[in-house]
Amino acid sequence: MVQIKERIGIREYIAIVLIMTSTKLTDNTPVLLFEPLYNAGWMAPVINSILSIIPH
Repeated sequence: MVQIKERIGIREYIAIVLIMTSTKLTDNTPVLLFEPLYNAGWMAPVINSILSIIPH
């Protein structure tokens, strides 16, 4: 059997980096959550992580 080694090209690498950085730069979810929650803002990531673990 012949194994083909596939590598990620520069275009694919740049696309992945742009997608990862653009989602981090444009995500304003913490701002939307912490303004109305004030002191209970620390609970939002905890509840979100618990809900994401539970299967739908």
